[in-house]
Amino acid sequence: MLLGATLPGCVDLIDAPFNATVDVVVVDGVLNDLPRQQIIRLNRSKADPVTGRFGQTPIRGATVEVLDNDVAVRFYEAAPGTYYSPSDFRARPGHRYQLRMTLDEGQRYVSGVEEMT
Repeated sequence: MLLGATLPGCVDLIDAPFNATVDVVVVDGVLNDLPRQQIIRLNRSKADPVTGRFGQTPIRGATVEVLDNDVAVRFYEAAPGTYYSPSDFRARPGHRYQLRMTLDEGQRYVSGVEEMT
């Protein structure tokens, strides 16, 4: 799982060799303290078995939560594969954050814990 954030210890991208059978979950999100909703986008990037070229499909129906100092904040799906925080949620310096998500098919993913400075 790849997760980008504006936290000082943001998760690094991994450059891994892929072959034509790869099916990858892509997580794109940023947490910040700006007065707007936080957004997390989920897509499945899957290689075409014939050409090996990747295409993206939004991941719908996932359960997406961000733990804010161990308190779960549930994000809701507003558009296919796009999940929004509650309107009053803001990241805060000194708080620890972790992403938890469960896809509709049952796969669970949990990120590492990051602290916002």
